Amino acid sequence: MKRRLSTIIAICVVALVAASCNSDKFTIEAEIAHLADQKVFLNRPGLHGLEPVDTAEAVDGKFIFKGKLETNDYRIITFEDVSGEIDLYMDNSNIKVEGDYVA
Repeated sequence: MKRRLSTIIAICVVALVAASCNSDKFTIEAEIAHLADQKVFLNRPGLHGLEPVDTAEAVDGKFIFKGKLETNDYRIITFEDVSGEIDLYMDNSNIKVEGDYVA
């Protein structure tokens, strides 16, 4: 019984360590129906407008950004061929964006 409890505690500790190792990165996973294939930009606000941080390709309305933030911060997703933007106040976590583009 004591050995079984020790094994369960050890497994929980390993799972906790594995989960905490992943919490220092963010993932933005997006799926926007009816969005044409195009470049998508992850930006941060700067002194002279938006400053690009990363670029992804939207294919069939799906795109992913991955990275790491030092502190919680604002990010803005913009599109190459579509007006509009997605504003995010984010941290190092998994973010899922779903939507529908209507022209």
